[in-house]
Amino acid sequence: MKHILLCLAVTALGACDLRPQPGNQAEQPEPSAPPIAARQVPASPPARPDPAIDPRSPEAASAVARHYALLLGERRFDEALALWGEGAAPDIGSFANFRTIEAKAGAAGNVEGAAGSTYATVPFQLNAVLDSGERSRLAGNLVLRRVNDVPGSTEAQRRWHIVRSELTPKP
Repeated sequence: MKHILLCLAVTALGACDLRPQPGNQAEQPEPSAPPIAARQVPASPPARPDPAIDPRSPEAASAVARHYALLLGERRFDEALALWGEGAAPDIGSFANFRTIEAKAGAAGNVEGAAGSTYATVPFQLNAVLDSGERSRLAGNLVLRRVNDVPGSTEAQRRWHIVRSELTPKP
């Protein structure tokens, strides 16, 4: 049973539809305790990039991943969805079945350029307690991308956004 729940959690993070389903929000019970992330994750980066951080830098990519972790922990799923690139978003709606979510992001490690874009790999960990009481732990990386300042690129493309989750279940 625990293996099935972990697989469901991985699927929820990487493959499902993140958009809330109509009517589901009112039917979901409120969590009995504040989200773990709200108590344990360091203060979030601002919703807008810190002007002291070069928006092209690995630090800016890390800030986006930390903000994503905070939003998940606070159950602000629509805002978390907005940090994903177009067509890349997972199903955050499945997180509604999680009683608590704690997510943490590290500092961007591997940064590479390819065909007019820059990619950053950020370590990421997600711990959750499902409504059933089962615990789920996922760890791995988020991959973020930004289009370099090339002619024809939009402002949105030139911001760091999540393009892939490489999280796997951990004991």
